[in-house]
Amino acid sequence: MKIVAMLCLLIFGFIFLSTAEARKWRVTPTDLASDYSQIIDQRPGNEVVVIYWVAPETLDAKVQNNETLKAMLREQVIVGVAHGSTSQQGRLSFRVPEGVALEDGDGKLREPIAKEGWPPLVAAFSTMIQSFFVQSMGQMGSGFHWFVFDGKGIDSCGKGRFWIRYAGERYNYETPIPGCATRSAAR
Repeated sequence: MKIVAMLCLLIFGFIFLSTAEARKWRVTPTDLASDYSQIIDQRPGNEVVVIYWVAPETLDAKVQNNETLKAMLREQVIVGVAHGSTSQQGRLSFRVPEGVALEDGDGKLREPIAKEGWPPLVAAFSTMIQSFFVQSMGQMGSGFHWFVFDGKGIDSCGKGRFWIRYAGERYNYETPIPGCATRSAAR
């Protein structure tokens, strides 16, 4: 059992480095935002849930159409969810997350927007990010599923909070998120 747990930790730990495993030497605001935006929930039974909020501040300044994409991410909250488990033989398997919802700071639940209702830029962006995740993380990246919510009232650099509800948990995000200093200074 310990070997499987260690294997799980190695597989998932190296994919999503956090400040607990390694310390970056030249930390940028984008690094701070990216680190904060990912939540890793290691559960009993060799399960792991990874929540990744694509906040505007997670985009590197060098990304093409950076300002257009950031504006899109201020209008919609895009969240990736991967829910995987490791077998006794060390094989990874992922399930399709069901029942994902966003709870805003007022306690109101928001259901994901149906894929058919996604604006074209959101659909193109989610395809691009899914492709990037698959190429960079292999099977783990394939386990991510993307959810889009109305972002009204959620400002990654404003004071507030929201939760992603999934599988009996409320995963919280407090705002402003780390990495916002550059945006406020630019205003």
